[in-house]
Amino acid sequence: MTERDSMHAYYCDRAPYMAKGLEIAPYRQLLEIIAELKAQAQSKTVLEIACGTGYFTRYAGPVSRRTTATDVSEQMLSVARSLRIRNARILHDDAYRLDGVGDERFDFGFAMHWVSHIPMARWKEFFTTFHSRLRPGATVMLVDDIRRPNDADSWYSKLATHDTYEIRQLPNGESYEIVKTFFSADDLRTLLQPYADNLQIRFERPRWWLTYEVQRG
Repeated sequence: MTERDSMHAYYCDRAPYMAKGLEIAPYRQLLEIIAELKAQAQSKTVLEIACGTGYFTRYAGPVSRRTTATDVSEQMLSVARSLRIRNARILHDDAYRLDGVGDERFDFGFAMHWVSHIPMARWKEFFTTFHSRLRPGATVMLVDDIRRPNDADSWYSKLATHDTYEIRQLPNGESYEIVKTFFSADDLRTLLQPYADNLQIRFERPRWWLTYEVQRG
């Protein structure tokens, strides 16, 4: 199984477990992130990458003019569609291609807990595709994990790919190797510098989040 197949299998199989998380009210840092997301999405056309179960889509969609939420896992999308989120189109699409999105250019794009799964060899591919679906000057919001000192998941790197990986295990006992990169704030500045203007980063455990504007021209 390739690393991409393993990632896809993991999130497809994880969908029913993540669906239960929709019932848990957000708290502390998540409330700040959701408030920022809603403020950024207000009255805009919105593109979401790797929407999963629709956890964040349900906050962006209702305040947006229109939201297109994408994911490659039909199992995740089935959960998201069941929420019947207002103003949201839930779309099966590959984040590295976004063929189903069409020619529309969006005012705001976001991805939650996605960029840490991008192999370094595909970083430019993803951001070139993503930004091609956004208007010049559009705002982007990204959120992902900061590694916890007591994290129980096995974490290691491979010289062949220069990526880092975790072994994730589901309650059913199945294990999966997935790409998982824990960025520092300096890493993010360096990696996003070719694409981003007005980059603002908040780096506070358990998550970092950032906003920037897609460079013009």
